[in-house]
Amino acid sequence: MMVKCYAPPEFVERLHNEIYRSGKTLEALAGEVGVARKTLRDYSNGVCMPNSLTLMRLCKALNVSADYLLFGKGMEKAHTGNKGLGKATDEEI
Repeated sequence: MMVKCYAPPEFVERLHNEIYRSGKTLEALAGEVGVARKTLRDYSNGVCMPNSLTLMRLCKALNVSADYLLFGKGMEKAHTGNKGLGKATDEEI
């Protein structure tokens, strides 16, 4: 029997927002993080959660803390410079 793991909706919302804010395409972000585009889409759709190493890479690529993505803490996160135009569309995410 396969156990399903769903991501908390708050995590999904924060991840979705940060991907959009980054201005990176899912393909580019996935390459930077070292996962398949489908895997990144699964994270942002709440199908599964990244492991700790992937979470750290994702945070680095999005310039946010793990505390922020996981718990919404640390709203003073960087967001420096990269105020992207949202190249990843809602359909992609």
